[in-house]
Amino acid sequence: LDQQRDNAPAEVSKRRKERERLQTLIDTLQKELDAQERAVAARTKRLMIEKDHFLVNLANHPNSVTLILQECVFPRCVFSPQDATYCASFMKRLHLLGTPKFSTIQYYDRVLKDLTQLVFSCTEYEAGRLGKFLNETLEQLSAWKDDQALYEKECHPLPGFNLSFNAGPETVAPKRCTYVDFVKLVYKMHLRIARAFVACLEGKEYMEIRNGMMVLTKMVKVFPRVTRIGGHTMRRVEKIKESDERGDLKTIAARYLAMLQKEKPTWQVDNVFNPYLPPDPKEKEAKEKEAREVKEKEAKVKEAAAATAREAAVRAKAAAAARAG
Repeated sequence: LDQQRDNAPAEVSKRRKERERLQTLIDTLQKELDAQERAVAARTKRLMIEKDHFLVNLANHPNSVTLILQECVFPRCVFSPQDATYCASFMKRLHLLGTPKFSTIQYYDRVLKDLTQLVFSCTEYEAGRLGKFLNETLEQLSAWKDDQALYEKECHPLPGFNLSFNAGPETVAPKRCTYVDFVKLVYKMHLRIARAFVACLEGKEYMEIRNGMMVLTKMVKVFPRVTRIGGHTMRRVEKIKESDERGDLKTIAARYLAMLQKEKPTWQVDNVFNPYLPPDPKEKEAKEKEAREVKEKEAKVKEAAAATAREAAVRAKAAAAARAG
């Protein structure tokens, strides 16, 4: 007891110092948070003022997105993982600001259009950063596709989802991309990405195959998301794993296959991913055949029930006649 009493002041002092240290840390973090929030508010205000002048004076508006990608986005997104995230986030911010003459639809379409050449021209490390950028890009598209309320809030009212920029202030407002059109567009984008990466995986060039798989491993959470596309991708990667003579490619293929197997339960069939697809003729025929079989079965049951009723009536009549006789 005497020893505990001797140690008590030391313990109290130790706890008090720890509490003071933690409070100082909290105060420092709060000051840093306040400073960052002020900086974000100032930059957002500046962007809100300047965004009306970003693209309005360009002579050729249809090519403005292509120029932004060539001169700004693609060169920077492969610098580092942070730059990849920054590029994807800044382009989303450009959309959310309602930047005049900036076509968000065209931007996402262009980003995912010529992937084969882009992947082939990267180094190994750049391929990973490109995959990070594409992952962030597809993640945003998936968020809008999977939540119609979010789409109606963040996309439909803003000029980035105009289908035309030719309308002037005195003309009728331009037509906007509807949610149904957007879902169909995202589905087409996934098909386009699939074709690009299948071409990479079936190529003969070492860097094309390696970079293709490096990019795919970074975007496995968001691509593939369609069961049919996932099956095609897995077959190509399995072929590399089993028959390619280069050991490093086999290793990457085995790792990517394991990642695909983990994500496979989250994949969706085409008509679930895109509910607005026209019905598959084979599926339609199968459903019609099933409906016919059900109707035939029901008709047989009714016919059997009617025959049983008729037989019972005949027996009842015969019994009544026998009693009367």
